This record gives sequence, C-alpha cells and structure tokens, in this order.
Amino acid sequence: MPKTTSSIRTVEMIDAVIEFFQNQYELTGLKNSYVFLTKTDNSFYDAKTIRAHSWMRTLKEANIEYRPLY
Repeated sequence: MPKTTSSIRTVEMIDAVIEFFQNQYELTGLKNSYVFLTKTDNSFYDAKTIRAHSWMRTLKEANIEYRPLY
C-alpha cells in the first residue's frame, strides 16, 4: 500500500515490459505481494538494499557504466 494517495503513479510501458512484470509476478506473487524478492523470498525494503546486492553487480555484468538507481 502506498503511504499517501499522491504517491500513486501511472507509468507507461511497452507491451514487452508489461509481459515481463506479469511473468515475474507469477513467480513471486504467491510468496509475497511484491514483484521482486530476495533469494530468501523477502521484499527489498529500500533502494540501498537493491543497490548493494543487485544493481551494481548487474550493471557490471552487462558492461554498463554505473548510473544511479531511482
């Protein structure tokens, strides 16, 4: 649940991204209400956790220069 109604956003996505999120949710949605989970099926509770455990490694593996996670 969002903290406030003003934090609800509509984000336009191409069909491939929508399909990806739907497929990912099928894998994780029964375990937790979040789309992306840690290896132990917990939610990522803040950007710092994602950045520390996944973001920088993923960028490096994809040979992409570091950029901030928003």
